[in-house]
Amino acid sequence: LSHTFFWAQTATSSNGLNDCEEYLKDANECKIPVDDEHIGPLLLSPYGLKALERVNQLSKEEKEGLMGSCLPPSQYAYILLVWVGVHLTEGLKNGTLRGGAGFEENLYRQLATLRA
Repeated sequence: LSHTFFWAQTATSSNGLNDCEEYLKDANECKIPVDDEHIGPLLLSPYGLKALERVNQLSKEEKEGLMGSCLPPSQYAYILLVWVGVHLTEGLKNGTLRGGAGFEENLYRQLATLRA
């Protein structure tokens, strides 16, 4: 989903993302046309986030976390990567993820590469 959000805010895969109030309004007031040119801004709008929740791609808490972050939608991909990092750290600490120092280093290096 982070990858999808990243490309949704990139002008090469949509008409670009404008982080103005038009895209931050409540889903009931969504004025973004639903077509191939506007899928990025629609996906990152409150309307799109609520749709992702309805189809179980985001939990209610995740949707509310993104919408309540006070960050523009262009940053949502990076918020998701932070969440992945938190889960990796928890998994390494509680033993869900097992491996040596090289495994842990590689996980974090790959996460940093995705963020760059």
